[in-house]
Amino acid sequence: MRGVLYLCVLATCAAVAACGTFPLGRVHPQAGKTADQEKLDVLVCKDQAHNAAASAGQQTKEFLLGLTLIGTPVAFESDKAKQREVFKSCMEAKGYVVEPAPEGSPDTLSKLDTPANPASSVPDVDSLQIDWPAGFESQPPSDAQRRTGVIGVAINRTKDVSVVVVADRHLGVTDVPTYAESRRAAMLSRLGSASASGVTLTDVGGHRAFRCEGGGISNGMHLRGVETIIEGTEQLITVVAWTSEANWSNQADLMRDLPAKVTGIR
Repeated sequence: MRGVLYLCVLATCAAVAACGTFPLGRVHPQAGKTADQEKLDVLVCKDQAHNAAASAGQQTKEFLLGLTLIGTPVAFESDKAKQREVFKSCMEAKGYVVEPAPEGSPDTLSKLDTPANPASSVPDVDSLQIDWPAGFESQPPSDAQRRTGVIGVAINRTKDVSVVVVADRHLGVTDVPTYAESRRAAMLSRLGSASASGVTLTDVGGHRAFRCEGGGISNGMHLRGVETIIEGTEQLITVVAWTSEANWSNQADLMRDLPAKVTGIR
């Protein structure tokens, strides 16, 4: 029976606590190898996949998670794809045949496939417009990102600055300063050697806004960013921009100006 059975290999998303599991792929058992040898090969390739996901680029996305309101990582979909790609390549190099894990199967679903906020918590954003400065490349949010309220993503490769915009309902938030303080605490809890300014009141496009600047270390990367929560009557719009610590002094003013590029807030 081993020759016709598949081994569905699960991975744990260890970059963020309580991520859950997802399948890396279905592996055909290889003729001539014992079950113990196959298990060892799988463990080696799973380790390679995890290490690839913990690269500098992935850690930058984790910093985004630390600053934003999102209860599930924005980076999770790209993290899954990267791990599956590396795992498949590693196993095929060892002579195995690896098939994609079928999406929608019970093994595929994890805590992260269910948004922390139900779809009803994402407000109507048809009125919002984002006019990024020259040099920024706008990127469409993934379906997973949209479900968590992300409405805009952009990157400036020349200046090494990334930015994301998240929309939330104002309904149910009775104390926006406390709401902003909770985001500051979330940032500090997710970074090593973390520090942050206090939350300060400012104005963005005629709206009250609450700003916090901070950073820290994530897997050896020194990162720094600005989080601005803009208060509308119906919406709370969060704009998060970040870069490396070394680049902060060069781009801080640019990042502080980015929230004003979001208009039409209700």
